[in-house]
Amino acid sequence: MHVGLLVNETELETIRAKIRDHRWAENGCRRLKSQADQIFIGKRPANSTLNTLEAAAIYFRITGDDGYLSHVQSILERTESFPDLFGTVSSSTYDFGCNTLATGHRLPHLCTILDLLWETLPDSVKDHVADNLIRPAVEHLRTNDRRDSNWQTAHSTGLLAAGLVLADKATVDFALNDPDHGLIRHMTTSFLSDGLHWEGSFGYHWGTLRNFLLSAEMVRHTGVDLYSEGDETPYIKRMLDVPLEMAFPDRSLPVNNDAGHSSLDELHQDYELAYARYQDSAYGWVFKDSDRTSLYALLFGEPEVCTETPNSRSTTLAQSGWTSLKEVEGFDYWNSKGMAVVLDHGPHGDWHGHPDKLGIELFANGLKWIGNEGSPVGYHCQQHWEYFRTTLAHNTVVVDFQDQHFVRAGDDVYQDLEYTGELIACELEGSPKTVSASVNWVYEGVEYKRNLSIDSNGLRDLFELVSDKVHTYDYILHGRGKVEPVELEMVRNRLPQETGGYEYFVNTSRGTTGDDSTFVFKDGGWPDGRFVPTGRALEVTIVGTPETEIFTGYGPSHLAGVYVPFLLVRRGGVDTTFQTTIRSICSEDES
Repeated sequence: MHVGLLVNETELETIRAKIRDHRWAENGCRRLKSQADQIFIGKRPANSTLNTLEAAAIYFRITGDDGYLSHVQSILERTESFPDLFGTVSSSTYDFGCNTLATGHRLPHLCTILDLLWETLPDSVKDHVADNLIRPAVEHLRTNDRRDSNWQTAHSTGLLAAGLVLADKATVDFALNDPDHGLIRHMTTSFLSDGLHWEGSFGYHWGTLRNFLLSAEMVRHTGVDLYSEGDETPYIKRMLDVPLEMAFPDRSLPVNNDAGHSSLDELHQDYELAYARYQDSAYGWVFKDSDRTSLYALLFGEPEVCTETPNSRSTTLAQSGWTSLKEVEGFDYWNSKGMAVVLDHGPHGDWHGHPDKLGIELFANGLKWIGNEGSPVGYHCQQHWEYFRTTLAHNTVVVDFQDQHFVRAGDDVYQDLEYTGELIACELEGSPKTVSASVNWVYEGVEYKRNLSIDSNGLRDLFELVSDKVHTYDYILHGRGKVEPVELEMVRNRLPQETGGYEYFVNTSRGTTGDDSTFVFKDGGWPDGRFVPTGRALEVTIVGTPETEIFTGYGPSHLAGVYVPFLLVRRGGVDTTFQTTIRSICSEDES
């Protein structure tokens, strides 16, 4: 091989031995062959061209089957420009053809193909790939400066791969060491001191971390060790640890900002590589029940894996501004029925941030009951901007029907960090566990503070709002299943607001009270697309205040055509305090 972007000759022998000696590796090779076989279908592979070409190149290097080599060579020879493999070229954020983000993600795969086949391709084909495909892609990446965003990490990863395979030292140096754009900068600034990516989304955390893992592998054979960069805990290890620290008992991850619903169970391949490099038994625990047939398991997976259940504790990500309180801790946390809550009191996260300060997500009795929906419809869709990205779509307080104040940072992590909350108090030991935080800049002239306390009796939520002017305050929780009052009489009634996300609510009802009132979210129903009652429920009790309006109804979810219930408590005045107690209810069989 030319450089060994993924593996070198010695590691190929190790891979062949794993295939001979271990059923999981044999099955992984069979899975790789299934993807590589797509290269024989028609003039172009039936699925993703680039992924199929890479699979065929890897499979050829493992097995020596020349049939795969000849087809890869034929396709490369017929490819006139990199957009033929990557898609239509555009630098626009909203054109998801081959924008610079896609180019950054895809270029390393093309470079890996060339690296794997360097000794077997004719010089004319190598020159064609280098001069007509890779170098123009490098120039395309140079057209779009995205500084600290996940885009720039993808750009730099693509540039690194190109520089290595073309032996272009200047490009390699830029990709690694440029003070404004290089990967070293991104390791130390774009990922905050607690390990979370600054855009505050596990979706973008993992998209960016995968570029770092790939980059660390690509430079490993050149003598550069990105895995060890960082004082005390290496930077990349911090990035790998934080999902384990923040996951709920069912291994699902918080859905903050522009994110999808994800789980540690979707990260087996990543932790295969992580275990190989750090030998952390908690990483082995992540994938211990998987079939180990992913590409990274085949290439990097260890034959013998030590596993240890992570010792999960309540924690605060100080710079990111996320606090997780856990009723059950330690090794017993996982798959427990204990309650866990995550409070967001940190910076917005720039382009991928949502105006959701002091929002929460709540897990109890094996289910996520109070949650965010993330960005399920994509940025091109009007509903993303009119609903999913609004303050109303999160579990916090809306003031005067408006979104919280939001300042775009222009891809500048330091500017984004200027707008963050204050962690007033936090007690993570003993019982109860508590957190108190304020974010007083989200609504002009309003002091905005939330206090949470969790123990075996449930969650106590105290949301304090103080001003010198009259406002309308909407405290809202988005649940699961269906929502019902225990005693309060509710009448079908639409909310009068027609903007700010309110227009997306359906099946709404209204009640008024000055007394304490209790509502119940019951499992089953719309989150599952059908009503399958389990007997599990979440009871929400609101301490009464005169002239309180309460609305219930249903709003859009991350599942198309599926709506989830909400509970909205409305009060007007100069100031108010929403005092709520939340506890889970088991079915009779579970009691």
